[in-house]
Amino acid sequence: MGHNKENSDTLVKRIGNLFLYCQNLVEEAVILNTPLVDSIVETNSQDIKLIEHTLDNLLDLAFDECILILFKKLCRHYYAIDPHSAAEYVLAYRDMWDEEHV
Repeated sequence: MGHNKENSDTLVKRIGNLFLYCQNLVEEAVILNTPLVDSIVETNSQDIKLIEHTLDNLLDLAFDECILILFKKLCRHYYAIDPHSAAEYVLAYRDMWDEEHV
């Protein structure tokens, strides 16, 4: 019986560590991407490769509210440049993260 409890405790500890790692990853992504998104929007950048690369990176972590805010901000900017592609990013978000969409 003690062996199963040890396994359970180890599993819970590993899951907790994984959660903390993901949380730290998201916090770092917010710190790194906020000035980038702000710069793209404020300078009215038309650099499609940079915009799409940034959107791709944000999409991976868009389960987080702070990342989602950055993602939406950049999508709105991109919509003025290429409405079809911006809409594709919104659909990709919905497919990945929107529970109501499923």
